[in-house]
Amino acid sequence: MSYSGFIGAYVAIFLVLFLSAAQRRRIFRKNRRQAKKGVKKTMPVEMIKEFIGKTVSIYVEGELGGFQGKILSMEGNWLKVEEKKHIRLVNGDMITQIRAIK
Repeated sequence: MSYSGFIGAYVAIFLVLFLSAAQRRRIFRKNRRQAKKGVKKTMPVEMIKEFIGKTVSIYVEGELGGFQGKILSMEGNWLKVEEKKHIRLVNGDMITQIRAIK
């Protein structure tokens, strides 16, 4: 591969990484604007109650991957999740996805 081929590959990789970072910044700014306007995300409590006692995968904003555990209880906006060796409290407003594991 020639020297110009390497430069082209680096430019392509840079553009992909730059564009994904720009998209993340746009989403973050939108959420921040909504928070300033008083728009508050609320977790659907009724839907979460269906998962109490089940093993689930939970994905949270700001984490690259999710985690697995059993939902023990729910108080207000907080979930109590039992993992293998410890118990985690998760703010319901930060949850992006919950998936039941069979």
